[in-house]
Amino acid sequence: MAASFALARQDPDIRSLTGAQATARLLKLDRVDRYSFSGKTHAQVPMIANALDEPTPQWPVVDMLTALPWDEAQYYSDESNVLEYEGKSNTLFRELQTTFGFVGGEYSQYVAYFNRDDVDPDLWSWALEDQVRCVAGFGVVPKKDPTRQRKLLMTCAANYLWGSAKHRSELGMVGGGGLAHIYAPEGAAFVAGWDQSNAFTSVRTPSWFWPWMAVPPLRATDVWHKIPAMMKRGLSPMAYVLVGSISWSTPATLRRPRSRQFLPRTNSSPSSAELVDGGANYTSARWAHRP
Repeated sequence: MAASFALARQDPDIRSLTGAQATARLLKLDRVDRYSFSGKTHAQVPMIANALDEPTPQWPVVDMLTALPWDEAQYYSDESNVLEYEGKSNTLFRELQTTFGFVGGEYSQYVAYFNRDDVDPDLWSWALEDQVRCVAGFGVVPKKDPTRQRKLLMTCAANYLWGSAKHRSELGMVGGGGLAHIYAPEGAAFVAGWDQSNAFTSVRTPSWFWPWMAVPPLRATDVWHKIPAMMKRGLSPMAYVLVGSISWSTPATLRRPRSRQFLPRTNSSPSSAELVDGGANYTSARWAHRP
C-alpha cells in the first residue's frame, strides 16, 4: 500500500492539491463538504455468478487434519473440543444468523453460481434444514482484477460459539507491521514475497465443520440436478435445501473459509507446501515456514 501511495503522489492532479483535498484523492475518499470526506463503509459488491474465482474440477486439495501438527489435528478432529457454550446466549446466536446470514446479491445470481459446471463439485455439499447447525452469510468482494470476484463467507454465528484459537498458537500474521518498521539507511529496500493460489479453498475441513458452514438455502427445484440422488428421495422440488462448505441441500462448504481464526495455522504447517503454488516454488514455501 505504501508503494502504491508513493506512486500516486507523483500524479500531477494530486500534486496540485493541498491538505484534505490531496489526502482524499490519494485515499480515494468521497467529498462530503469542504473539509469532510468519507470512504466506503464496506468492500462488498453485488454477486456476479460467473465472475467468482473458484477451484476448478479436480483441483488438488490438502486434508486439514493431515496437514496440521499432531496436537492441533487431535484438537480439531473433535467438535466438542472447539465448541464453547459457557457464557453464550442462544438469543444472540440466532440474532447473529439473522443479521449476517444473507446473500450479497440477487437470488438468480446465487442460483447461477451453484449451477456452474466449472467449479470443483467437492467444494460444496448439500443438507436439509434439520441437518444444519448454523447459517453463514454469502457475500463477494472484488479482486485486483475488477472483472473477478472473491467469495466471502460471513461465519459470525459460528465464530461466536467456537473457541478462539489465539491462545493455541501464534498465527504469524504480522508481515505488514514488520515491513512498516524496516529501517533502510540507503533509502531503499528490496523485498520478495510469495503467495499460494486458492490456499483457503484448497484445504478440506473435517466433516463436523460442514453443518456449521452452511449458507442460505435455495429451492430444490433450482438446483435439482446438483442434489445427490439419495437426497432426492422423498424430497419435494419446492423444498428448500442448504449448501455448506461442505454439507448437503443447504449448500455447506467443505473447504476452509477465510474468516475462522484458527485457519492460518494450516498454512504455517510444513505440509502446506502441498498446496497449489501461486507464484513461488515449493522450495521457497518450505523455507518460509522454517522456525
